[in-house]
Amino acid sequence: MTNATQLIQANIHVATFSPHPRHYILVQHYDRRHAEWYPWSWFIPSTDFARLAAGKGAYLLFTTTLNPQRVNRWMPYRIPTTSAASAFQSALHATALRRAA
Repeated sequence: MTNATQLIQANIHVATFSPHPRHYILVQHYDRRHAEWYPWSWFIPSTDFARLAAGKGAYLLFTTTLNPQRVNRWMPYRIPTTSAASAFQSALHATALRRAA
């Protein structure tokens, strides 16, 4: 994280990334100064991540601000960090329902 802009960034090498409708990316930020997780996380379907993070280089790039008032392309995927496990369970349940149908 850069202090001046409150930006965080995650890079995933394109060669090691295989998007799939049942795969998700969870981005979380740990604040070492305060020894705590940031209150917001980002839970992103891997197919959406591949589309939104694509660039011209060898990496998929996730860059966002920790300022909750800022709106950007990752905002729809922002969840409270305390609900990350519930979001994951809901995604697993939805996948199981689709497969059973």
